[in-house]
Amino acid sequence: MTGLVGYIGYGSLVNRATLRTDFVDLVPCRLRGWRRGWRHRILRTSGHTQTVLTAVPDAVAEIDAVIVVDRLENLPLVDARERGYDRLPVAADKVTVGGPIPSGLDLHVYVSKAPWTGPPADSHPIPLSYVDAVAGGYRAVFGEEGLAGFFTSTIGWDVPMLDDRATPTYPRAVARDPALEAMVDAAIAARRLS
Repeated sequence: MTGLVGYIGYGSLVNRATLRTDFVDLVPCRLRGWRRGWRHRILRTSGHTQTVLTAVPDAVAEIDAVIVVDRLENLPLVDARERGYDRLPVAADKVTVGGPIPSGLDLHVYVSKAPWTGPPADSHPIPLSYVDAVAGGYRAVFGEEGLAGFFTSTIGWDVPMLDDRATPTYPRAVARDPALEAMVDAAIAARRLS
């Protein structure tokens, strides 16, 4: 569709508060053929090396996500935000939509490029400020059940965490929510025991 583009959010893009463009809509969806995992290594402008989420191909997996319907002129800003990721086309039959989207909308998903792909390590921990932003988005869009699903459908929870909540290293950190933080901590602990 001319003038609009859709990209699938499965991490921080699910949280409206992290979006920095004047996007048109955020539509809940289910994405087939992909799994979410802690596999994208980055170097923050702050100098911190960290691991964040990427989509991992998996023929039998499905994850809750959102379609961010955005203006085509904003795409370079999103591409810059998603540095280290390739923007790949997504076939419409891989997406089940929970609401109306413009017909003919080109859909994309951001996937970690090979040089930036690797498991988290002591040198690349997962920042809790990032996990909180993602979890807050899932709770807002999909409710408590969707938040629980985020934790169970994501691979790689048995990895180092960086408690940066007091001084967030994630550049789009959201306001602290002690109740959400307690839920996140409990869910991470449960995933590490499973």
